[in-house]
Amino acid sequence: MRVLFVLDFFTPHVGGAETLFDNMTRKLSDKGVDVSILTQLLPGTKKFEMSHKRKIYRVYSPVRHAFAAAAAAKCLQLAKDADIVHAATLGGLASVALVGSLARKPVVATVFEVWGRLFMKLQKPPVSIVNYFAESVSLGYYKNLFCAAISGSTRNALIKKGFDRKKVFVVYPGIDKKLFGPKAATSSAAKRPTVLFFGRPGIAKGVNYLLRAMPIIRGKFPNVKLVLLLSKNPAGEYKKTVSMIAKLGLSENVDIIGPRTVKQLPGVIRSAGVCVVPSISEGFGFSAAEAVACGTPVVASDVGSLPEIIRHGYNGLLSDPAAPESIAKNVIKVLSDKNLRRRLSANGPKSVKRFDWDKAAESYLAMYRSALEWQTKWK
Repeated sequence: MRVLFVLDFFTPHVGGAETLFDNMTRKLSDKGVDVSILTQLLPGTKKFEMSHKRKIYRVYSPVRHAFAAAAAAKCLQLAKDADIVHAATLGGLASVALVGSLARKPVVATVFEVWGRLFMKLQKPPVSIVNYFAESVSLGYYKNLFCAAISGSTRNALIKKGFDRKKVFVVYPGIDKKLFGPKAATSSAAKRPTVLFFGRPGIAKGVNYLLRAMPIIRGKFPNVKLVLLLSKNPAGEYKKTVSMIAKLGLSENVDIIGPRTVKQLPGVIRSAGVCVVPSISEGFGFSAAEAVACGTPVVASDVGSLPEIIRHGYNGLLSDPAAPESIAKNVIKVLSDKNLRRRLSANGPKSVKRFDWDKAAESYLAMYRSALEWQTKWK
């Protein structure tokens, strides 16, 4: 089987979607799938390269939403040799729509989240309007196609939008359990209560709510340390985070460290007393899954896919979304109770067995076969 992936972002760009598609395309390649990837040309990357048997083509695009138009001609060319074209929700819509109509190739999509009016709450015009319109148009096109939802929460959101439940597969991403596990060596001996957040400072990641919870946590644990393992993109959100730390007088209690390699990350996670995932929306919480796999208790928002990963009182605690007081209450509970911490830690690794890349790859192959059978049936 030959599959062309059309992705607005791919590694070395950092993000959950990039992690998913990098691992998934590797696994599909290992299973004998001929994988081609069409994505954006990023600084330091080449227009073409081979990586893990995958053919990676890159085209220049000035901004994310222009990628679909910039990639259209190359997409049509590459699609001629593909059996399936696989797209992400927003990236490359115009390109894959052309492929579906002109090249008459079956198109499938991976859907991460459905934001809808959340764009209006979290972003200012005109960005919110552009993103809301882009998502609406994309979902309108993908509505009649086979789709992989990365969580049950996303699948339910799609069905509410009128998607055919028979065509929407739940395909959870995998976790590298050889790397993320309770035996990973800690990166340091924590001499003070340590709270960890790792990921991007995106508008939906809720770092601001965690920072507002810190003065409450500090009231109970005066020497508490919050470690923010943050990328510097988006730059605007990163600057807001740094500014808020100073504004709240948290400089003595907060350390910002740069991104770590995948191999270094488990050690950082294992060194924390609790990992906080304060997201306002989450398609799939990689940070929550990786933390519980390492045996680190998690305090996460009761929103999106996070309750599918975190079972309250079993491997972590769920907080009200966008609620600093609720976050603080749960963090204090974990840091104060050794027995609770031990129970959450022991249950964590057992709760992530279903997040497996081999299982995910088999689900994708099943979706591809369904899409090909459907096209043959209606030709």
